Amino acid sequence: MRLSINRRLIDQNERGDEGAFKFGFEPHQLDVKGLLGNIQLGYAYSAEFNGSRSNRNFVASDVLSIDIDGTMTLDQAVDDPFVASHATFIYTTVSHTPEKHHFRIGFALERTIVDRDELRAATRSLILKFGSDPNASDPSRIFFGNRSAEWVYFDGGIPTALLDELIAQGHGADKSDIESPRLASTRSNLSIREDQILVSAQGVSGPLRQFKRSEPLHCPFHKDEHASAFVIENKRGQKGIRCSACVQSFWATGYHDHYDFYSFEKAARAILQFPKLKSDLDEYFPHEDRDDFLSAARIEFVDEERLEPIQFLPGATFIRSPKGSGKTKRLQDLV
Repeated sequence: MRLSINRRLIDQNERGDEGAFKFGFEPHQLDVKGLLGNIQLGYAYSAEFNGSRSNRNFVASDVLSIDIDGTMTLDQAVDDPFVASHATFIYTTVSHTPEKHHFRIGFALERTIVDRDELRAATRSLILKFGSDPNASDPSRIFFGNRSAEWVYFDGGIPTALLDELIAQGHGADKSDIESPRLASTRSNLSIREDQILVSAQGVSGPLRQFKRSEPLHCPFHKDEHASAFVIENKRGQKGIRCSACVQSFWATGYHDHYDFYSFEKAARAILQFPKLKSDLDEYFPHEDRDDFLSAARIEFVDEERLEPIQFLPGATFIRSPKGSGKTKRLQDLV
């Protein structure tokens, strides 16, 4: 498995080495026993990085990990059908007590994740499934070892098809573009099958078509004990559900929306291919393709998790970036 080990961090930084939170993560390719051996020595692990530990330096990971902090017991986790089928290991963390269980579940992957957004999305789906910390999906998250850990070993893992489903569920729904605890809802790539049985807040079971608009339901895409979803319906009469915990809408199979959400980016990249105006005089002569005038536009593509300060020039400025990347903050700086 591709990942990194940090031997400077032992049992949540026992040595007080502050620099070790960023440096010291050495890339390794280990089998499951090799990883568990390092964890038993108290060493921390994370994804593989090219340089210091940061989302920007993410390279790859062959394991997904989630933390359970008091929301279920070890016995409950072991008996969970998803854990029994797909988990690779469980070990208790340093904070674990008999009264409040703290442990980590690791899932080995059939295919390597080499896209940090995919890792974030897949982890977030597992977080929703087990009701763990919603803020713990960072691709460069540190997972500390524990020399006093209790262990449960499984002979399982996540196959590629299931990993793709987890990524589809988690993509684009883990952040808001506003500085508020309220998250912006997005539409999931997952759909509700026609024969899929849902359960209402009153305990009534049936397919989606049986329930009326706005009726509270238990979300079928995460561990939902409080009926955090409700039925939605569009103008064509097509039904779906919106889940406040997943922060996503899930539509029934057959829902179609042909809007291209990437048309802005495609247009910007196409404009970059236009020939630049040779001189100011060119502006006074007609062009066969009026779009050629856009060749003078200043267009930049950046690969950063957060937007850096922007120099706003005279005229219109258009910005397209994911939720949570800081567009609102940049506008606040302007006004």
